[in-house]
Amino acid sequence: YTQILTNYCYIPESYKEVIFKKYAQFLIDAHYEWNNFYNEPNFAKELDALGYEIPIASLNTYLKAVLLSYLGNCYGVSKDAQEYNEKMLLNLTQTGIRGLFRLIDKNVDIVRILSSIGPVNRLKSLMDLIKEKTMLPEQQKIMAFNTLRTPSEESEHKGFSNFIKVFFSMYRNPKAHTPRMTEDTQLSAMIEVLVVASIIHNKLDITYKTGY
Repeated sequence: YTQILTNYCYIPESYKEVIFKKYAQFLIDAHYEWNNFYNEPNFAKELDALGYEIPIASLNTYLKAVLLSYLGNCYGVSKDAQEYNEKMLLNLTQTGIRGLFRLIDKNVDIVRILSSIGPVNRLKSLMDLIKEKTMLPEQQKIMAFNTLRTPSEESEHKGFSNFIKVFFSMYRNPKAHTPRMTEDTQLSAMIEVLVVASIIHNKLDITYKTGY
């Protein structure tokens, strides 16, 4: 193993594929064997030591090995292996990230272990770990009164937001600006303003915070 690491840069690509698959399979086998929590760290360490330029033909096996070890099983996770698993996950390329999501979605072994609450919670931790590598824009935190899932709901939300801004620009802070409503204002006009303010208030009562 030491000789492999020492001369790794001189090894032909086809042999690198074999090496990555071999050591990834070692970790997979350790995960399914008895006393896996004790055995996984050494295999995870050896796989991590190979580096992060994973041959494309070995990528699926590599990702499965790291993901299985990271998620653990219904009994828990190999804590000493997590240091190496996290390093391998954080060094994935965009191709690796896409492959990871395909595994989570379609691999039978991964789907099976996600029937337990422990692995599900660790999957959430995984999403936090790699969210910066997904290249998705951060969701803006706003107060919304609908699901914002359709163009119609987005338009409704934007229109209502603009309406609030316009309404309050008409009736500013009297300490800083000339009051827009005084004792000379007609009662009907005051009632109309209060009705609009009440409508806004009722809508704001059902809002919730979006984002993470």
